[in-house]
Amino acid sequence: MESPFVVSNAILEEVVIDGFNSIRISSFNPEDYANTVEKLLKDEDMLLKLSSNSSEFIKRYNHNERAKKYIKIIRELL
Repeated sequence: MESPFVVSNAILEEVVIDGFNSIRISSFNPEDYANTVEKLLKDEDMLLKLSSNSSEFIKRYNHNERAKKYIKIIRELL
């Protein structure tokens, strides 16, 4: 089972869906991250839900194909 992440708003929405496969916070403060991780670890139901969703989400996400698309876009821009 995949572990959910706690991420900032800087992470692409196509990779992280807040409340579905991870938790997104609008801060870069390490204490905010620590507090969110602590809450997640204390809420076993939420942790299991996000972990399960992460496992299913990753099956739909082909990293190699996504990387090829980004490389193509970058080459077109250069």
